[in-house]
Amino acid sequence: MTQIRQMSRFVSVVAVGLTLAFTSTAFAASNSPFIGTWKMNVAKSKSSAALPLSQTYVVEAAGEGIKSTQDSVSAKGVKNHSTYTANFDGKTYLRNNERSSTIALTLVSPNSYKAVSIGKAGTRNTTTVISADGKTRTSTAKDTNADGTTVTMTYVYEKQ
Repeated sequence: MTQIRQMSRFVSVVAVGLTLAFTSTAFAASNSPFIGTWKMNVAKSKSSAALPLSQTYVVEAAGEGIKSTQDSVSAKGVKNHSTYTANFDGKTYLRNNERSSTIALTLVSPNSYKAVSIGKAGTRNTTTVISADGKTRTSTAKDTNADGTTVTMTYVYEKQ
């Protein structure tokens, strides 16, 4: 009888632990500083190539990662819409973007992550940092194009 009680307690403790782990993960994702609608401040952004006329990201919690939806208008007036869903685990996820077809995210700190996007146009390495007050997102990127040329950019976004 004692062994049955001990086993029952063990199962209860494990169940509570698992519930807390899943709850804290979901809670952490939904309270992530990355979550929100982010609109590019073109005046504060810079690039060695032409800047987009506009760019907005809507970032939502998705499991242990994020779902990101981007809408932009290029310097030439071409509209683009793309999305991806990825965890911060360094693994490659599909992306439907005119520049890249995959993305891999790695969490650097609670308010920053690195992204590597790869596609037929080349590779983009980006570091995104959310400010301490949670109102500004700064993405610093370097593109290595398929032809070997590089483009560097710093895009500044404001939370809406």
